[in-house]
Amino acid sequence: MCSPHPPSPGRARLPPVPHLLLRGSFPTRFRIRARPTSDYFSELARGYLDRRDLWLELLKKAGFSVHSPGGTYFVMTDVRHLGFECDLDFCRRLPQEVGVAAIPASVFYHQQAGRGLVRWAFCKSLPTLQEAGQRLLKLDRMARTVPNRA
Repeated sequence: MCSPHPPSPGRARLPPVPHLLLRGSFPTRFRIRARPTSDYFSELARGYLDRRDLWLELLKKAGFSVHSPGGTYFVMTDVRHLGFECDLDFCRRLPQEVGVAAIPASVFYHQQAGRGLVRWAFCKSLPTLQEAGQRLLKLDRMARTVPNRA
């Protein structure tokens, strides 16, 4: 059965994420130097394009059909070809069995929409993405253990 399991009332909750709050004034000299330049934004964009291209290639090697996103650092893929009808089940097993995490797409939709789709974030360092890509090559072994796989 594919259904989200909300945390039980007795389950420990994560503490709120702390935010960096700076008060007071920095010296003007520091503020001017800290301003990003146009080169900064060009390099930032190029870095994300490199990450996206690498991640798409790694997902293809792992057996996924991919579409290149144009304005986000997430890629959506279908996991049903691996025998998983439920994206939640796939995303629960993935970290334990492969050591990579993905986001079940169905949590962003109403009722059954998005079922079988997962969302991958590529806003990581290139070495981290490369390691994740190597780990995704173990998916075939994980897919062979899906109950009731035709």
